[in-house]
Amino acid sequence: MDKKAFSSVLRFMKAKPWLVVGMIAAMFVVTFGEQMLSGVLQDADLKYADYGLGVIRLILQTALSVVLVYAWHRDRNEAAPFSAVDIPKLFVTTLVTVLCVTFLMVTVVLIPLAVFLYLRFDFYMNTYITGRSNGVFSCVGESFRTLKGRTGRYFVFILKYLAFYFLIEIAVTLLSVVPGVPLSESARTALDVFDVIFHSLFMPYRFLLKCGYYDEVLTAED
Repeated sequence: MDKKAFSSVLRFMKAKPWLVVGMIAAMFVVTFGEQMLSGVLQDADLKYADYGLGVIRLILQTALSVVLVYAWHRDRNEAAPFSAVDIPKLFVTTLVTVLCVTFLMVTVVLIPLAVFLYLRFDFYMNTYITGRSNGVFSCVGESFRTLKGRTGRYFVFILKYLAFYFLIEIAVTLLSVVPGVPLSESARTALDVFDVIFHSLFMPYRFLLKCGYYDEVLTAED
């Protein structure tokens, strides 16, 4: 299942390079734009500005993710009728799942539970776009059901094909936040730019991996 999912992702990326490149460029604009605005608003000393920017970024990232996931399922004739009205519903679902997982991650002892729920929630967008669920919370429930008995294998799949992503992300985070790391201002700026580019490059890959695995799960169910 793992190799089939990965192979289908590679085939999709080769077949639609314009879409992948477009997603990377759009993600770069969103992430870099947020960082630039964040610096400007911090200089202006505006309260709660970062929270507002975070919400705006989440809205835009959700829209980009919907485009990518919809393109995947439409390419396989799996997509249900979809309209712009559905994007706010998926944003609400995204916000709820992000807040839930983030809240648990803050409580260190609940990190394993947060990881477990993150994995079980991960197919909510796929279940909605394929028409297997059509509500804000029912798509989360369907994702939870779809991964029942498969959470461990999905976790191994994510680690297998995204291990380098997590390792680089941990290294960048440690360099950015650990006190006493001897980094000049220019080095920190370069690190921030690298982080933006890195996230932008791997956003399509991450979501397409999820789509590939979801399709293999459905094939196994049938």
